[in-house]
Amino acid sequence: MYNSPEMIDPLAVQRWLKRPLRDSARVKTFSRVALDRELAKLSPAPDFVMRPRDHQLASFLLAAKYDSYALFHEQGLGKTKIALDVFRYRKKIGQVKTGLVLVPSSSNVHEWCLECVKHCPEMSTAVLDPSVRGAEDREALFWGSDTDLVICTFRAFLLMVTKMRHGKLEPWQSRLDRGPKRFGMVIADESLALSNPDALLTKLLLRFSRKIPHRMPMTGTPISNDPMGLFTQMKFADGGTTLGKNMAVYRDAFFRRVQGEYAVSYKLARGAEPKLHRMLRHGSLRYEARECLDLPKCTGGLDAPLVRFVKMTKTMARHALSWEQSMEDAFRVGDTEERTNIYIRMRKLSSGYVSTDDGPHYFKEQPKLDAFLQLLSEFDRQMICFLNFKDTADLVIRELRNKGISHAEITGRVSNKGAQMEKFRGGARVLIGSK
Repeated sequence: MYNSPEMIDPLAVQRWLKRPLRDSARVKTFSRVALDRELAKLSPAPDFVMRPRDHQLASFLLAAKYDSYALFHEQGLGKTKIALDVFRYRKKIGQVKTGLVLVPSSSNVHEWCLECVKHCPEMSTAVLDPSVRGAEDREALFWGSDTDLVICTFRAFLLMVTKMRHGKLEPWQSRLDRGPKRFGMVIADESLALSNPDALLTKLLLRFSRKIPHRMPMTGTPISNDPMGLFTQMKFADGGTTLGKNMAVYRDAFFRRVQGEYAVSYKLARGAEPKLHRMLRHGSLRYEARECLDLPKCTGGLDAPLVRFVKMTKTMARHALSWEQSMEDAFRVGDTEERTNIYIRMRKLSSGYVSTDDGPHYFKEQPKLDAFLQLLSEFDRQMICFLNFKDTADLVIRELRNKGISHAEITGRVSNKGAQMEKFRGGARVLIGSK
């Protein structure tokens, strides 16, 4: 699709660019009083389990007004709550019976289940994740379960609408046609997964959902390295109302053709970005954290980091000095692998140990761990501790157990990540997490 030779009349492209479009961003100027006034116009009135914040209410009003709508809010602004509020309202007024939520991974499935309990406790859910064994069980949950919401991964969805033929997944047309009969609303969480128009997932989800009346893509990062991916996300949302039904028109309007050595690619044209953002406001809303002034203040975080400086012990300094010459030699000869190895050893050293053939050797003095425990004593709140290495996690977890501090762990060695997330949400003091 990217390298299609189709040529579009430039006048047709200009007419398309000048067509009348609504500007959803106007809702950002509304006061809370104005938002409540718009809310009062809805009949019947929605009943929120948790009162929305201003940006959440603005987003809800738009998503409830238009059949399909995209939310491109930064992480942490409550996209899941907004989507569940919209689904709950559409179910209340009889527009939908069953909804489908698609997520990237099994841990996201469990997060959605927890959010459902919080924002729509009266609703039932069916979950498709690796714990569901057997094709018949998965199909029964997806196609026949008498629940309000079906929550599954993109991969599980793909298995529900394809069949294996000659060792390859092929579309199962009769199942694709069943989509509108089964679901009244589809929510695509982290819709960046749909940014490749040539991917089988993108093609089949567009076919599956085109007759489903209510669709909602949502992500904090709608654009990765290639703005071309916006086209398929918005086509999923509104069938092409915002960015067009034909990728060639979108491509010719906003991109320039670049002839590479082996293939043609398309780059965003100079000056096209403001026009593209303006067009996106027809069918989507974007909020950044700095715009949401009614959010609770953060303790720490990127905007106000809690920085603690710790002093290297004499033992750690001796190890660091012994590697200094090796690092200089690696730089001089351009040995990237050796530089990386020394860097990793330095990282582990700063966390209080060195790796040996017999396993990690932990030092008696642990200044970094002591600083972490001091933070725990100063702030009577839950904390998330991100770690890079398994041995570091072992060190921290052992100390937490010795201190009687409750913790949960979401790392590569933990299989049931959903249960660990529930443990943390249930009150565990520290969440140990890998990248």
